[in-house]
Amino acid sequence: MRKRQLFVALASISLILALAPAPLASAANANGKCGKSGATAKIGGKNYICSKNPKFKKAKLTWVLKDCVSANKAHLGALKSFNETESSTQKALDTLDAAIKSLELQIPIDKERAAKELQSATTNRAIGEARKKQAAGFFEQAKAVGVLAVSTAWTIQANTAARDGVYTPAEKAMLAQQWGLTPAQTDGVLIFVSAETIDKRGDAFLAAAAKNEKNAAAYAKTESTRENLISQRSATEETQKALVSISKGDVRTTLTVRNAACKVKR
Repeated sequence: MRKRQLFVALASISLILALAPAPLASAANANGKCGKSGATAKIGGKNYICSKNPKFKKAKLTWVLKDCVSANKAHLGALKSFNETESSTQKALDTLDAAIKSLELQIPIDKERAAKELQSATTNRAIGEARKKQAAGFFEQAKAVGVLAVSTAWTIQANTAARDGVYTPAEKAMLAQQWGLTPAQTDGVLIFVSAETIDKRGDAFLAAAAKNEKNAAAYAKTESTRENLISQRSATEETQKALVSISKGDVRTTLTVRNAACKVKR
């Protein structure tokens, strides 16, 4: 009888244990340990995530406030921006320094080139002006015998008759017959043709002088370009310093916000 009662009692206990609910998993606690990275939970009405607290170097997985993670992301972004700004600043200054150094080496070379160009300009201008003056005198001589202009055909015939510019009496007589002019008029035409040739040569020398002067001015700009780059470097340095300062301030501000959001209350 007692055995039967004992068996019934044990069976009842087993049934009770079988029907009893399983114990609840441990509830998530703010800053408490957690097992799965990235898991989320609502604790005290706030959103938490299973992660390592970025404020601490040797942190383990704990329930970290989501605001802490977001604040850390903003801080890392500010830090990256600061590093990029600092790097770009140095790169910009290095580029300008290289350009300035290159111009410093070029200045003496270009000064010498400019001097040579100016010397050539002086020579070419003097020759050109002399040619123009000589041509003007010949035009006046031609004008004195009534020659004010010569056709292209006559100019070609005159140059063909004497390629060296010197006419024999026979060549002059032949041209006078072709043109139907008197010897004096023929001389006037030949003088006019010579005047045109000399005048064109004068123009060529003056054009060369102008080109020499233009080249000299271009070479002279090397020094002023260097001075402009030095000024540009100074302005760039000031601007970049301001940008770096702003970026550094962002890093400090975001770090303060992150540390406040990630603070663990003991």
